[in-house]
Amino acid sequence: MAKKKPSNNTSSRRSSKVNVDRLPVWSAPQAQTESIDNFESPEDLALPMTTGRMLASVPSSGAEAFQTTLREVQGKCGMKDICHSHDFDGAMDLNQADQAEIAIFDDLSVAVLSTADPDQERALVRASRSSGLILEAERWNYSQDGFEEDLIPREPERFDPGSLETQLDYLKGYRDGITKVIRKLEEREQHESFQGGFQEAANFFDSSDATWGLQATGVLGTMLSGTGTKIAVLDSGVHMGHPDIQSREIPIATETFIPDRVLDRFRNVITLDDTNADSDVSGHGTHCIGTAAGTKTPLSGARYGVASGAEVFSAKVLSVIPGQTRAAGTDQWIMAGMEAAIKRGCNIISMSLGSRVARGVGHSTSYQKIARDALNRGILIFAAAGNDSRRDAFRPRILPVSSPANCPSILAVGAVVSQTSASGVHRLAPFTNRFLNTGGGEVNFCAPGFNVLSSHVSSQIKKLSGTRQATPHVTGIAALVREDKNLDGLPLFHELVKRSKKQGHFDDYGRGLIHV
Repeated sequence: MAKKKPSNNTSSRRSSKVNVDRLPVWSAPQAQTESIDNFESPEDLALPMTTGRMLASVPSSGAEAFQTTLREVQGKCGMKDICHSHDFDGAMDLNQADQAEIAIFDDLSVAVLSTADPDQERALVRASRSSGLILEAERWNYSQDGFEEDLIPREPERFDPGSLETQLDYLKGYRDGITKVIRKLEEREQHESFQGGFQEAANFFDSSDATWGLQATGVLGTMLSGTGTKIAVLDSGVHMGHPDIQSREIPIATETFIPDRVLDRFRNVITLDDTNADSDVSGHGTHCIGTAAGTKTPLSGARYGVASGAEVFSAKVLSVIPGQTRAAGTDQWIMAGMEAAIKRGCNIISMSLGSRVARGVGHSTSYQKIARDALNRGILIFAAAGNDSRRDAFRPRILPVSSPANCPSILAVGAVVSQTSASGVHRLAPFTNRFLNTGGGEVNFCAPGFNVLSSHVSSQIKKLSGTRQATPHVTGIAALVREDKNLDGLPLFHELVKRSKKQGHFDDYGRGLIHV
């Protein structure tokens, strides 16, 4: 990380954090009571849903007005330990930012606040009300994938044989389960008889030449490679030792935004060991980079990368917490990566990460501020719509687009599977979230996100499923279109809309399947 410039200010770690429950309703998002994973309870997670810190922004102001407002609030609350991103030669050092009462991302006009005691917290809330500063809880974000077994419904947890309604539900679930098993057997039969290309039903399969995702999106039919475009992938890092990563003609730039320590849900200090920018313990970031911009000639033979000629900046903003299997990261880490990507001149930012959002909960004001300003500078930001839904389960449930993809200025990507109808409409992945919350929160595009083959750590290549796998498909295609049309920002978005093939309902598919 970059070294901090000499300063006379001293700082110390704050042991007490903000009680989010005491924040006013108008300034904090609804507390998350559900876990990130449907098969876990919140008590099973090492980390809380929120960090205890707050994000602060003034949506309608510029950088100078934001700094003025923050100084006003700071003076009223007696907050003295301040860390500016401009204090560093490069990106902000998250170890020093974590110790400060106020960590300011100067280029983003967003800050992360941490109060030392309840009285200071109350003073902060009062000052924010009078100044127009918007406060919201800082969240943990995850890089969870979809589940390959979610096409087969689980048996209900409770079954009352005396209830006719329950019996009917059970029989319907049994019928649906049998139907899905038959469907999977039919798919296997089609796959075994497949000789290449695609069949009349337009089902796509991985071939010896390329993955089904590249076939379905028309990538194989173009000579474009994304040359001249800088892509930032904010994820769990990249396994630089992977042979397909090493064989890229354009080396990948890397940087880490992971501090040395975090607090678990019991306020215990956890020392992080997954902090190296050139390693990827979970394999998730390596998989996403492989899809978005992998080499045209991987050692495995089958091509899986979309924009092989694009420049890639891998910002490590997620880390595998000891004792956990998935990578996680705070909003502060992610925003540090976003600021660095903007400073590096990246044209497209890809974020296959997020946190669950309940119905009726709005988008993050801070993320929207960052994304809107980035869009005005010609930068498109894509994020995964989320994998929290279970459309094919015994008791189906559909959740809203997750954060930060639910921001109006961030493009949310849903996932489809390779199976299509006779008319060529792809079936929606059963885990993908839906447009349910107004004021943002819509799905913008959909892309291949089921059994996606790409580079990984645990093996040379691996199949993963999720909207996290659909997002890098769209990221790579945006780089191809940018090279073709020399467009940025909103004009590039409108061109992507033109190249999208309508699938189903807008709330589920957005503008449709993104296509070169």
